[in-house]
Amino acid sequence: MSIRICAAVVAVVVAGCSTPPTPTVVPPSLAELDQRAKAALAPREAFDALGGRFERDTPAADSDQGEEGETVANVCNSTKPLFVDRGTSIARSRGWVGGVPLYERVHAMSVLDGEVLVGEVRRQADRCTQQLPLGFLLANLPIVKPEGVADLYAYCQKSYEPDSPWWSCHAFLARDQLLAEVVVSSDHQDLAVSQLTSVVPIAAGPLVKA
Repeated sequence: MSIRICAAVVAVVVAGCSTPPTPTVVPPSLAELDQRAKAALAPREAFDALGGRFERDTPAADSDQGEEGETVANVCNSTKPLFVDRGTSIARSRGWVGGVPLYERVHAMSVLDGEVLVGEVRRQADRCTQQLPLGFLLANLPIVKPEGVADLYAYCQKSYEPDSPWWSCHAFLARDQLLAEVVVSSDHQDLAVSQLTSVVPIAAGPLVKA
């Protein structure tokens, strides 16, 4: 009798120590990524108070799926543009004209964290400061990271066209598997930086909630 009891106790202990199976994580579908990218874009009326007037969406129809595998960044026209290199991704874009010529693209990714891509953009910009003539790139702009955003990096780049005063200022904002790029353009460097500083907190709102 005692042998049977001991065997039962051992069986219970062994069963209690067994490792439970690891749950299978199912990555989001393209349709789910598309819905998240759509939710993270700044609304069409978001920049009305700054003079930015909605112009276009890409894709044009809300019912159309965003683009897969879009370029994330190409700092100083690098020969190696930055892409999402793990899992799948969907990107949607929106543009505004008027007082603030503005463009936003949001990437929703299945596995890659947006912080990884912001880090890559930061490294590309650092390399560019060593390659471009002085005054063509303003790296690491001191823009305050909005609450809820995991990482932010911003820079401005002058046009390569001879005698062109045009500047494009870019801000990259990351939150888990989302990455938003906001671009403001102006023919005055100081104005482009000022406008980018103003629009970043507005763009961060829907990104953090998505």
